[in-house]
Amino acid sequence: MRKKVSLVQPNFRQGPKELDAYYLPYSVGVLWAYASRNPRVEESFTLDKLIFRRDPVEKTASLLADNDLIAFSTYIWNRNYNYALARRIKELNPHVKMVFGGPEIPITSEALFERLPFADIVVKQEGEVAFTAVLERGLRDLDDVPGLILNSPEGPKSTGESVRINDLDSLPSPYLQGVFDALIAAHPEIEWNGTLETNRGCPYQCTFCDWGSLTYNKIKKFEPDRVFDEIDWMARNKCGHVSITDANFGIFPQRDELIVDHLLSAQERHGYPYSTNISWAKNQKHAVVAIANKLTRSASNRGLTLSFQSLTPDVLKNIKRSNLPINNVEQIFEICDQASLPVASELILGLPGETVASWKESVLGLLDLNQHTGIEIFQAQLLENAEMNTSQREAFSIKSVTVFDYMSGSYDNTEHPEGVEVVVSNDTLSMPDMIECHLFNWLLTSMHIFGFSQLVARFFNRHLGLSYAEFYDGLRASLMKDDWFRNEQDEIRRHYAKWMTDGHINHPKIAGIDIHGWNLGLRTVLTIHAENRHDMVFEHVATFARSHPDADQALLDDVLELQKLYAVRFERKDQYPLNVRVGSNIHDYITGADALVPVETQYALDFPEDRNVTLKTYLERFYFSRRRNYGKVSITRVNQAPDSGLPSVVPDAKSRRIKEAVRAE
Repeated sequence: MRKKVSLVQPNFRQGPKELDAYYLPYSVGVLWAYASRNPRVEESFTLDKLIFRRDPVEKTASLLADNDLIAFSTYIWNRNYNYALARRIKELNPHVKMVFGGPEIPITSEALFERLPFADIVVKQEGEVAFTAVLERGLRDLDDVPGLILNSPEGPKSTGESVRINDLDSLPSPYLQGVFDALIAAHPEIEWNGTLETNRGCPYQCTFCDWGSLTYNKIKKFEPDRVFDEIDWMARNKCGHVSITDANFGIFPQRDELIVDHLLSAQERHGYPYSTNISWAKNQKHAVVAIANKLTRSASNRGLTLSFQSLTPDVLKNIKRSNLPINNVEQIFEICDQASLPVASELILGLPGETVASWKESVLGLLDLNQHTGIEIFQAQLLENAEMNTSQREAFSIKSVTVFDYMSGSYDNTEHPEGVEVVVSNDTLSMPDMIECHLFNWLLTSMHIFGFSQLVARFFNRHLGLSYAEFYDGLRASLMKDDWFRNEQDEIRRHYAKWMTDGHINHPKIAGIDIHGWNLGLRTVLTIHAENRHDMVFEHVATFARSHPDADQALLDDVLELQKLYAVRFERKDQYPLNVRVGSNIHDYITGADALVPVETQYALDFPEDRNVTLKTYLERFYFSRRRNYGKVSITRVNQAPDSGLPSVVPDAKSRRIKEAVRAE
């Protein structure tokens, strides 16, 4: 009689709640697809359960208690759940064998099995070969199987480093081998998310990341035909969302463009997948932008991500990272502007060497580089096996706290909540400094990125040479004269202080939207929309703008006419598209496309998003669709008469950088 094996890789529900979407448990699926092809494994073991979500521990434990072996894939979104589940199963059946793997297992700790007393075997790094050997040998005589840590009476016993899998095509696909077929059939109510792995490895060694420690850095590729077949499988099985898990998608431009073409073809044929998530190549070239543009034009991608983490040289040195040269970055932003391609830039707050001043320079530096679509800010995390946790913590006096609401979806689960260890201070950034950085982020994100002051700020920058630092310092001082804005700032400060001390915020909902650590910075944006405070906010911005002694009031009237309509009100979303006439080509001017021409110009404003949504869904999308510029209109100049003095129009072309245009003037 064959022994029963179950595989555990639970996750939170993904995206808007009405989707009831979950990821297929890809990591454990790959393990079983490889192991089950081994004749001895096939003769001796049978797959019992695939655990993909966080059902109550007692319920899941009772389902698995009669198994002979259970394997757990463990990361930050299921670590505490997995440990609680394994502990309970061992209580119900002390004879069941437990195998653990994944990025969050503390493989360098001498107290490994004091922390995980229920674990019998730990698999390091890539697990397919080692896990198969464990099954093939019937869990016995494992001392010479590379890549394991055994729970022996003498303590953790390492069998050496795992052998890197060089031939990825030796790994069968769990999709194509039918590993998930029974699971999908058993849960017709779920919309599944897929994981697409086209290569493994990362050539970078960023100290805050655990990717390199798992994949030994050198990139190995799957054959394109296998990837194409997996895409077709996901499309036929109606996977609504696909996460491409390559560390640097686009690093092989010709190959990766073929993958995108096949993804779009499958989408056209089946209607699935309708969205994707991608970690784009760090060393981006024109080809990467072209690939991202293809996906965005199909509405299946949220745009391009250009990750910086910091613009501060000392910080980049500390984290062993180098960014693209600034002139290359400007060129990428310029190309994206010309293509109207949403581009998000990522920064990480709390990295060693950062100060309040350098942090503000990094954020404002992105505006100077013509990044106005999306700036995403993440709190630095201490991942279990990342260098910043294992060796840099003491060197930079890094202090941390475990927070329990930093993962989207985590608030749905109160049983065994998952925590993320985030940096709250280091030797150059105290906790009060960190909170000041958050307040700066809050103001800039709320007012500029979400469109309440962006056009005015860009006008002052282009027309008067006023820096973004000067503009937002002045606007902040002006807003703080208002009781409502001052209260918003105080509440943001209070909640961040509580979060970084207690690990929870306990914030009241806004129009039914949960507010936690991962979206606290959106509090004011959501409140403005939920309480219809647009007029109040606009009047504050307009009053501040008109107070500048050097502002051309006629031009400012044109800017304010567009600014008032730029952030879309929920109750007025159906009025778009609409046309607006102003006294100049002001929008083309402030975005750097053309010199200023004082002639009447007509602009078309549109909100191309789905408008048949509730207020709650509308507000949710400020987070889930933030990378595609959600909540703001597109502005396109309507063709002008031949004698207008303006060139024939192309939609919102932004072909020159701001500072180049200023020099030309």
